[in-house]
Amino acid sequence: MNNSILINDGREHKLVLKLLNKDDFIFEIDGNIIMKKFPTNLRINTIYIGQLDSYIKEKFSDLDGDNFIGCIKDIMLNEKSIVKLDHIHHIGRLTNICQLSKRG
Repeated sequence: MNNSILINDGREHKLVLKLLNKDDFIFEIDGNIIMKKFPTNLRINTIYIGQLDSYIKEKFSDLDGDNFIGCIKDIMLNEKSIVKLDHIHHIGRLTNICQLSKRG
């Protein structure tokens, strides 16, 4: 959404995405808020975090998406947790435990 905000810098970040209504979307990273207005109803069918499938890589060649290193926790959709153990792909590296460590 904004190339001036880096989230692949090796540091931990807090990311918040909110759809306020059918037209207004808030993207917040580490307290920096960007509000976007969409002319038509925004529909989100799939969300990719980290590794992307081959179709998306072909369609958006500027995206890498080969690796995700980090901790994903507290993912909520409509005030309900969406990451549970049964959602984790059996060959993925995602676990149901986040171990945070201080980075130098």
